[in-house]
Amino acid sequence: VLVHIGRVTEQILAVAQHRHIRCVHGKLFLRHDKLKSIVLIQLKVLYKYEDFMTIIFSQLWGNEPRNIECKKYVVQYLKIIEEIIQDGINKGEIIKADPETIASEIFSTTCISLIYRIKKDTKISINDLYKELENILFNGLLK
Repeated sequence: VLVHIGRVTEQILAVAQHRHIRCVHGKLFLRHDKLKSIVLIQLKVLYKYEDFMTIIFSQLWGNEPRNIECKKYVVQYLKIIEEIIQDGINKGEIIKADPETIASEIFSTTCISLIYRIKKDTKISINDLYKELENILFNGLLK
């Protein structure tokens, strides 16, 4: 299980760490575009590996080796999001706020969407859900 955790996390981290993500027209994404990309990718991973991700979340509490390993990956992922946010704040693209709080909110809001899927008890469109989360997460965050 921990090996699979590492692989999934590495996929997400690889996307999050790209410093020069380019859009179709060759323009560099702003920090908020990079954050939006992370949200969409995170949603796709959450829904593709829903059962597995549920196990991961259940392992975040506790002090056993598997709990510590899960925490390590989540914290590593959040640090990358925090860096992107801090860069956006420094460049005036994102409001001044605590990057740790914003990163945690983005991560938790995206993750909690699994409960929405369970509540709906049906397959939901990731793109439709992304549009809703994008509106909720970023309309109050960006300048």
